[in-house]
Amino acid sequence: MEKQSAFWIEERRDVTHLKILVPCVRAFLREFLQRVERGQIPARHWLGPANQVLKLTTNHRARKIATQHQINWLEILPLTAITNSQNEKIRRFHQQHLEQGYRKAKGISV
Repeated sequence: MEKQSAFWIEERRDVTHLKILVPCVRAFLREFLQRVERGQIPARHWLGPANQVLKLTTNHRARKIATQHQINWLEILPLTAITNSQNEKIRRFHQQHLEQGYRKAKGISV
C-alpha cells in the first residue's frame, strides 16, 4: 500500500501542486487578514480558514508528507502579518496556536 501511495502522489504531481499551494494559501490568508485589520470583515471570518489550515497541516499524514517531500507547512501562514496584527482575536490566535500549541505540540521549530 505504501508503494502505491507514493506512486499515486508522484504520478499525479501532487507534491508539485502542494509546493505551489503553500505560497498561494499564505498570500490569500495575508490579504484576508488585511481586510480584518482594516475593519472590513470580522476576525472570525479569517480565523475559520486559518484554523482549518492548521488542522490540515498538522495531522499525521501532513507531517509524514512534509518529511518525505521537504514541505515546511509553517510557511503556509503569513507569520509576519499575524505577528503584527492589532486585532485582539488574531493576537490570541497567534499566542495560542503559534507561540504555544502549534510549535510545541506539533514538533515544529522556527
